[in-house]
Amino acid sequence: MEDVAPGLLLPPPNWNPYSRAAWTELQQRFRPPPNGPSISNRLRDYATREEIDTVVTALQLRRCELSVQARGAN
Repeated sequence: MEDVAPGLLLPPPNWNPYSRAAWTELQQRFRPPPNGPSISNRLRDYATREEIDTVVTALQLRRCELSVQARGAN
């Protein structure tokens, strides 16, 4: 084990990756507390409708450009 890079996280000894109990314990270790800060996963909570529309339009344009480029390469 001396060859392991410092700071590298290793599973506990005798840890079985196929054990449901081991995975449950590992997941609980990284879960935020139930009364902790809530973080929204909704984009509209962080950006205005106009900002979202601008990004969506830019992504759609880029997708079209890449599609045309891919068709031209074939």
